[in-house]
Amino acid sequence: MNKIKKIFLPVGLLCLFFYSANSQGLSKLPVVVKKDAVSQLYVDGKPFLILGGETGNASVSSTDYMRPC
Repeated sequence: MNKIKKIFLPVGLLCLFFYSANSQGLSKLPVVVKKDAVSQLYVDGKPFLILGGETGNASVSSTDYMRPC
C-alpha cells in the first residue's frame, strides 16, 4: 500500500497541476500540425517560427577534407 501512495501521489499532483493550468488558459502545450506534406509548430495556438543558425561552420573544415577519396 505504501508503494502505491509513493507512485500515485506525485503523478496525481502533476496531473492536477496541468489540468488547473490548462483550464485557466495559462499553459498550452506546443503542437505540430501537419497539412499535406507541410508541418507547422504552434505555440499558444499561434504559428511559431524557429530561427536558428550556426556561426563559424567553415572554420572547422577545409576543401581538402571535403574532396572525395
